[in-house]
Amino acid sequence: MSFSPSLLVSAALAGVLLAHGCATVSSSVMVPEKLESVAISQGGSVRIEAAGSQRQALIGRRLVEPTALEAALRESVLTSGIYDEVVGVGHADRVLAVTVERINEPALGLDMTCEVSLRWRLMSDDESQTFWEEVITTKETINSFHENDSSKRGMMSVEAALRSNLRRGIVRLSNAG
Repeated sequence: MSFSPSLLVSAALAGVLLAHGCATVSSSVMVPEKLESVAISQGGSVRIEAAGSQRQALIGRRLVEPTALEAALRESVLTSGIYDEVVGVGHADRVLAVTVERINEPALGLDMTCEVSLRWRLMSDDESQTFWEEVITTKETINSFHENDSSKRGMMSVEAALRSNLRRGIVRLSNAG
């Protein structure tokens, strides 16, 4: 039995897309690599609420799980020194809510670009007062120079865009009060 080359290429491409679609981003790759202490420390405590991305298809996995985003935010906030403590449950001086608004997943190609928009919102403990709110959009491209394996480039661009967003969000949060 013989298959046409175009059928084999189509089957391989479908496999790559399925593998890419089933992956989720872990918290460790979302944390910015070089996140030094920020100039302005707010002090006190913060509670983090995170909402991940929508499910891929009806029963598919989320590209960004809420628990992974929350863990990455927790580590980023503590590393930056903006707040003295991150509270898991209960009273905190502030609440930081971060929601995945949009992820434009990259198309298959030599250069794979992902654009991520996260809504950052800093509120009072009872969430009745908003001190700062901003949608931050970042875009990152991974090409064959960074990664030769095209099945990995897509996820790497998503991870890079999320890292960039967290880095930018932490810097802006430090000025938010």
